[in-house]
Amino acid sequence: MKVQRTVGGVTVVAEGEKFSDIFSQLASSEEVFQNTSTQKCGHCGGTNLKMQVREHDGDPFYEIVCQDCWAKYTFGSKKDKKAVDDLFPHRKWPQSHPKAGEYIPHNGWKKFNKELGVEE
Repeated sequence: MKVQRTVGGVTVVAEGEKFSDIFSQLASSEEVFQNTSTQKCGHCGGTNLKMQVREHDGDPFYEIVCQDCWAKYTFGSKKDKKAVDDLFPHRKWPQSHPKAGEYIPHNGWKKFNKELGVEE
């Protein structure tokens, strides 16, 4: 069975033998694509957004970047790279941040503050 659905301006196709398989795939896609280019930046409200993948020490970093104010919406990746739902949005500050464990404001969009030397 195959189901097609538009999520945040992106058409997603899910396939599976059971409804639960398809539901899981669609739910994962909503988690990732709900803030894509058809959405607005959480900092400035701009719609000039770009999806990009950066690499550091062999690890990929997935993010959506506002081309107007340079705020970022970042994703984590699961260790199991074969999983369909291997990406998830960062909703809380990482342990290395002064506000570790707290929810990121602006619906998860963050911007680097040069004066403080941290993302906010």
